[in-house]
Amino acid sequence: MVFVYWDNSNICPEAQRLADEREGTPGARYLVRVHLDNLD
Repeated sequence: MVFVYWDNSNICPEAQRLADEREGTPGARYLVRVHLDNLD
């Protein structure tokens, strides 16, 4: 049996940083959404 623990506190800030870096859109970090339902 394998247990996977998902720590969302590390994923959201990094996704926001990448949005700022790649999008070039002011406020892109606030448009980031992580849909955990899609991780099945």
